[in-house]
Amino acid sequence: MDKENMMGYGEALKLTLDTILPLDDHRTVDLAGCRAGFVFEDLYSRVDSPSIDASMKEGYAVGPGD
Repeated sequence: MDKENMMGYGEALKLTLDTILPLDDHRTVDLAGCRAGFVFEDLYSRVDSPSIDASMKEGYAVGPGD
């Protein structure tokens, strides 16, 4: 990558903030039907998973069920 053509953090941040638009549409949808959307509230599970206070791996990932 050519360092002469790289922009700095401040310039990149300004470009990003000038380009993005705030979300003005807030709706409730079923979790299974919310593909290609954004979550702007905390999600909570109705059940503990895993059901014990320890797991073999840290963290979980959620992705499309294709």
